[in-house]
Amino acid sequence: MTGDDRDPPEPPAGEPVPTAGNEIPLVTRADNPAVPVPVPVPRARPKPGFWQAVGLSLGFLAVLYGGILALLAALLVVVYLRAGAGAITPVQPVDGAFSFADQPQALNDSLVGAMGFGYVVGLAYALLVARFVFGAGWTRSLGFVRPPATHLVLAVVAIPGFMVLSAVVGERLFKLFGTEPEPLDLKSLFGSFHWSVAVLVIGVAPGVVEEIWCRGFLGRGLMGRYGVVAGVALTSLFFGALHAYPFPYVLTTAVMGVMLHAAYLASRTLWVPITVHFLNNSLSVLSSFKTLDLAAAEAFVDAHQVGTSLLAAGSLLFVWLAMRSTRGRVVGPDGEPVPDADPGAVVPADPSLRVVHSEPLAVWVFFAVASAVALLGLLFR
Repeated sequence: MTGDDRDPPEPPAGEPVPTAGNEIPLVTRADNPAVPVPVPVPRARPKPGFWQAVGLSLGFLAVLYGGILALLAALLVVVYLRAGAGAITPVQPVDGAFSFADQPQALNDSLVGAMGFGYVVGLAYALLVARFVFGAGWTRSLGFVRPPATHLVLAVVAIPGFMVLSAVVGERLFKLFGTEPEPLDLKSLFGSFHWSVAVLVIGVAPGVVEEIWCRGFLGRGLMGRYGVVAGVALTSLFFGALHAYPFPYVLTTAVMGVMLHAAYLASRTLWVPITVHFLNNSLSVLSSFKTLDLAAAEAFVDAHQVGTSLLAAGSLLFVWLAMRSTRGRVVGPDGEPVPDADPGAVVPADPSLRVVHSEPLAVWVFFAVASAVALLGLLFR
């Protein structure tokens, strides 16, 4: 027998077994050296981390508001060349109260177009960043999976409680900081357009783009690194910071972000917080247009803040419990549960893993619907 025909010597027990190519290195078991055991491969930390989230969010803001300002400037130049400076010169408020009704309509129209464009480029940025950071399976990592019909119904049921609780929290925070919220006259801003355009720009666009960025993208990394409580808190603070000013409004939207994230975690699909978000914004738009009269309901909430906020919180709790009772379980190809399949991801990126939903507990669905109906009955009695 030649030297080339001889078998290589066995490595000592516990030492790695040499491998070729990209095979996983093996070690031999100390109790049975003949049985190799795979060496655990460290799992990459979920992305984005905190500072990466800060940097990418600054980029998101630069793209969103930069897109608005860039198109606004271009549109104003066009109007200036056609109609002169008077058609776009802002009117200074005499009593300090700004109103879009006092501004040139061409200026308002240009701002509407620029806002829509800003959200388009913001959406493109969010999707490109998610694709680059998450890689394959990025849409699943964002939570874009088909939701159960029950969850969409429960998202609609949550709207009265969500709007009432957000309004009470906002009013309390503005009082705490000794300021008053500035009323936004959307009807005057969108005066040249049908109310559906305002719903698209103020309701649908932020509901989709902001949820993709905050709940879908930032939430995945921050929850995966810091756990659910700290991750949701950080994500919600980022969500509030996107709304910039004034500070009480930033805090109010951060609280709203916590509620939206709770719905996201309970449902395991981004479509649920998107639905709640865009319906909340759209109903506010319809109220501003007087297409939907919410003045009496708002007055009732102001006069009975404690009672209505408790009922609203109870309604949201029952909605969450109903969603949670049917929350999907991650299972493998064999149908067996796969715990901690992808830290921070509501839906694992691996396409071989599925999210299986069960039927919701009828008792929680009943109380969710009943409390929402009771709240609506008080507001519109």
